[in-house]
Amino acid sequence: MYNRSSFRLIGGAITNLPDEDFSEYLVYLEIARPRFIQTYTKAFSRMHRIISNFAALYGAADHPIDIFGTKRTTTTPFLNIMHRQTLASFDALTTYRSQLALQAQRPALEAALIIGKFLDDEDNVSIFFSRDANLHQYTRSFTGTAL
Repeated sequence: MYNRSSFRLIGGAITNLPDEDFSEYLVYLEIARPRFIQTYTKAFSRMHRIISNFAALYGAADHPIDIFGTKRTTTTPFLNIMHRQTLASFDALTTYRSQLALQAQRPALEAALIIGKFLDDEDNVSIFFSRDANLHQYTRSFTGTAL
């Protein structure tokens, strides 16, 4: 069966893992997922509701004018990132790989923060899309506590 001594991690990549050990690791993943769903049925149903709510978010993002008649920037690319990374994170959790889940969730959290910056101030949109030309202003607006 899969154990820690069967591989080493170097720079996030699995090394020195014989084919039979990798096969056992894949079998472990297939065994873990149904066990998780059986054990955490409520978590699975909550996640299903969260994922289904992305459809409403996409619908709101498709309208370039808000309820006050103000034109706004689309957030669809960031919603795509949030949707994809949330699914990847939950998939990692269903196989008891919490470290991978945390790594997968970070881009989704950053995308949500960027959407918030866009909605707070329309000037942030131009700063974000001209970040190559004005790296200093982008760094000041979109890193650290400013984000």
